[in-house]
Amino acid sequence: MSPRTAIFSIALIGSGWQGLREYFRPLLAFLVFSLVDGITHQLFTSLPDNFSFPQLTANVSGFLLHYLGFNVSLENVSIILPNGSVEVIYWCTGGPLVSLLLQLTLVLFIVAPLNWRFCLKLLAGLVGIGFFLGIARVALLAVVVSDQSAFEFWHGDAGNQIFSLIAFTIWIVIAHFVYEHYENQVQQQQQDSSNEISASQESSLTVSAQSESSRIPFFSGVGIIMTLITLGTFFFPQIGRRQVSPLNFPAQLTLNGWNREKSSPISEENDQVNQYIQQFRSGQRYQYRQNGTQVTVELRHIGATFGNIGNFIGTYSNLGDAYQGNKVDSIERIGDYKLFSDQSHAYLTACITSQGKSTIRQSDFIHKMNRNLLNINSRLLLGIIGKQSLRERNCLWVILSTPLNQNSPEKSYRLLESVFQYKWQSLFH
Repeated sequence: MSPRTAIFSIALIGSGWQGLREYFRPLLAFLVFSLVDGITHQLFTSLPDNFSFPQLTANVSGFLLHYLGFNVSLENVSIILPNGSVEVIYWCTGGPLVSLLLQLTLVLFIVAPLNWRFCLKLLAGLVGIGFFLGIARVALLAVVVSDQSAFEFWHGDAGNQIFSLIAFTIWIVIAHFVYEHYENQVQQQQQDSSNEISASQESSLTVSAQSESSRIPFFSGVGIIMTLITLGTFFFPQIGRRQVSPLNFPAQLTLNGWNREKSSPISEENDQVNQYIQQFRSGQRYQYRQNGTQVTVELRHIGATFGNIGNFIGTYSNLGDAYQGNKVDSIERIGDYKLFSDQSHAYLTACITSQGKSTIRQSDFIHKMNRNLLNINSRLLLGIIGKQSLRERNCLWVILSTPLNQNSPEKSYRLLESVFQYKWQSLFH
């Protein structure tokens, strides 16, 4: 949505709502170019099996190789030769090439309106070109399948770009003649109407000139602001790249009725590859006991994250299998959490935001993070000047666990829920 919004905004700045129709064709062309690829991919991959691009490409490629003298046979979408076989998938066919040609051609039709019959003929021809270039590529891959280096070349980006370049070159040649014909028509029409400018048109030009002159201060201001921002990023390249400080966990948590047995820091398990992406910052493990029942509290501060607990489980623990079977519950004052168990322990886990709200789903974490984006407080000012991040992407990942012993998982869950009602927000300060 960002590029579409930017193009639309520039058109509004240039002409306002009243003059937006001046940009109708460019906006429509941009919309077509951004949407056609997804639409055609969905359409081409939803065709019945007998008429799908992979099946048609495999059939015609096998037919072509047969008449070129190769000993070839077909099995569904596989082309089998004595020296090997290839399986045809959508991305190896001419479908992506057809999609590219359709995008370019539809934009051309918007820029240079043509007779609809001529447009249909041109579209049919370009679809055929893309389809048969895909057939040629698949046939070539089947022939060189026994040569590993040749197969990797033609199957990789380099070979794919060669066929894309061929398709694009053909399109350029066609577009040149099409647009040349259209320009001749336009010039002829302009010559016929050059002496028919009315007084109303002249007055509209005057109003337009006045409107343009009134926008000069606005554009000057925008230019000054963009210049200052550019200079700021040049002289202060680290602005916005704030390293999140790790949380300093206390030696013990105040859990009413529970006695601390021991507490130890969690050193991280994974190397820090990039300081600006999700990474472990700090951690602490606590063990508490109450009337013979033990509870372990594991806290990890994860920075620059989107709160994907499933990813945390797979990266920092070996509980992935047990985590698959779980149930979601919530506490009104805190938020959502997940309960799960294995053969020996019951677990409760959640991602706590810096506002003290717990989340389970990645979408919920992002929603809560964005809700605090424009709070009118010191964070907003500090974020604007680059001292603090506007989007607080910190997660306090909590895992509570207790041995099942002879207890049922449900009874153990109630115990963990009582411990989970700790004031986690206090750990962020």
